[in-house]
Order: sequence, then C-alpha cells, then structure tokens
Amino acid sequence: MKDFKYKFLSNFFIIILILIMLSSSFPDNMFILFLGMIVLFSIIVLGVIEYTDKHYESPLIETHSVLINHYQEMIKKRYSTLDENCKIEIDKINEMLDVLETNLKVFPDDKTSRWLGYIQAKIIDCGITTVNAERNFSRKYFHNAYQKMFGKIPKTITIGENNEEQNDN
Repeated sequence: MKDFKYKFLSNFFIIILILIMLSSSFPDNMFILFLGMIVLFSIIVLGVIEYTDKHYESPLIETHSVLINHYQEMIKKRYSTLDENCKIEIDKINEMLDVLETNLKVFPDDKTSRWLGYIQAKIIDCGITTVNAERNFSRKYFHNAYQKMFGKIPKTITIGENNEEQNDN
C-alpha cells in the first residue's frame, strides 16, 4: 500500500507540473478550479489509503502473541532434554516462532493460526507439552478474543472416548 501511495504522489506531482505548463491554455478561473479538484481528489484518495493502512487489528493478535511467548518459554525449559531429532525439529520451530513474532500484525489470522497449529503439533510430538495442557492453557485467551470479536464465546465441544460430543464450556 505504501508503494501505491508514493507512485500516486509522484504521478500527482507530474500531472500538476504538466497542468502548470499547460495553464496558458486555461482561463484563470478554470485552471484554479481544476487544480483545486485534483488536490481535493488527492486528499480524499490519500485519506482512504491511510485509513486502510491502519486496518482492523484482530483481537486474536494478543492471543497469538501470548501463545508464541508461551511456546518459546516451554522450548527453552525443555530443549536440553530433547533427543537429536526433536532438537532439529524444534530449531525449525524456533525460527517459525521468530517469524510469527515479527509478522504478527502483518500475517492474516488464519495463516498465524495454521502456523501455530503446526508448531503445537511438533512440540506435542516432541513431548514438550500435551494436547490437553495446551487446550487448557489457551482456552481463556481464545475465549477472551472471541468475546471481543463475536460478543459471545462459541460453544466448546470435546469428543469423548465414545465419540459422543460433550459440552465443556
């Protein structure tokens, strides 16, 4: 979006220069009116661009940030106890966590969620945590975000041993 702004501004100034050079062919009042319309249009377009640059910030960003920090801390505590295969995997996971942390406000929620799901699977696979531990840790953060997003907390469903749905809100 910023590139668009700069291209727009440079094109705008080129048009202004051309109009100034052609001003001798416009009557004075018409030139001023035309120039004013271009300036007004530019202000409106730049205002819209500026508004879209400050896009909606998802309540999930805070939840994702908490999870990233949580996983980084868990990995630090358990890294020395991991076998060599897991250390290789967890080194990649640490890189992913760094990329997520840097791009938290840039990546769409669904991309961040997919990355975090993959990260969770790997740290669970390496024995750093469990599905239940992560569900219990993250639930309050997701519920808070959902409350902000939807005005309510979606129904939580757990699939039991008998494949019966159990509500455990």
